[in-house]
Amino acid sequence: MSKSQSAAAKTLSIKTNAVLRNIKDLQYALKETETETARLEKMKEENSDKVSQQENVVAEAKMMIPNAKNRIRASSKDLSEYLEKERAAIDDAELLEKASGALTQANEVLGE
Repeated sequence: MSKSQSAAAKTLSIKTNAVLRNIKDLQYALKETETETARLEKMKEENSDKVSQQENVVAEAKMMIPNAKNRIRASSKDLSEYLEKERAAIDDAELLEKASGALTQANEVLGE
């Protein structure tokens, strides 16, 4: 493997891992929203005086979702463009498969 190939493979690995990390961030944001919404409903049933504070927590959790989706779109676009440009320079089939899988997973998560 030449230096240019190893540099291309390293860059591809970084871009692939960025997409996967952003997908995990979205999954966490969705889970956090679900957890905090359940907590809010429980507080409403108990007539807790902290309902408005919890409503703010839920609103903040919901704001994380579009942000995470935008980061997934940006990182997957970056990865896709890099793959188109550098695919021939990378001879690591496993890494190419992982990158393609990350793009597929990103599209599934985004529903696109």
